Amino acid sequence: MKKILERFLIYTLVIFAVAVSLPIVIEYGDIVVFAEGGPIEWLQLTLLMIAAGFLLSNALFRKGEFRELFCLLALALLSAVSRELDSTLNRYLSMGGWGVPVAACAITGTLLFWRRADALMPQVRQFVGTRAFALMWCGFIVAVPYSQLVGHGKFLELLMGDDYVRNYKRVIEELGELLGYLLLLIGSLEAVCQQKENDDAHV
Repeated sequence: MKKILERFLIYTLVIFAVAVSLPIVIEYGDIVVFAEGGPIEWLQLTLLMIAAGFLLSNALFRKGEFRELFCLLALALLSAVSRELDSTLNRYLSMGGWGVPVAACAITGTLLFWRRADALMPQVRQFVGTRAFALMWCGFIVAVPYSQLVGHGKFLELLMGDDYVRNYKRVIEELGELLGYLLLLIGSLEAVCQQKENDDAHV
């Protein structure tokens, strides 16, 4: 319990540090830090890739009780990476663009589910009762429905009227995604920690 509380204290401090640093980032980098291909987008990509790396490495090398589920979650995170890299992938993949890696992840995930459904379903039932699932679910809610709907241009236009500036949309959307991806990373890290705790308990 002490280790869990220590980790959550660190998670909280990291989130506070990110929030406190935002005015400094804006002061020295202006609104362009939120632009396509800017520092915030690269930070988002880094968070997603580290989260996917945690899950995938744990599934491949530790081979614990959530092996197949962690592979599926890593594929979902890699799909999000592809979506964030849409402009770059559209430039280099003339046919399909960013949809190609997303489709590859979806096909791989479908095949994994089809071949290992008997192992996956018990893993899902067990995982939904963990703190890691709660963190990852919160991350998904913040990054997808919340940031996309609250950061929707039409909503902000209606809300702000003549004060609306299109840059507001991007800032709100990108900040929502940043927080969501940070929670996904924390959830992934917590999933790996729980897996290790379970393995140690069975030794």
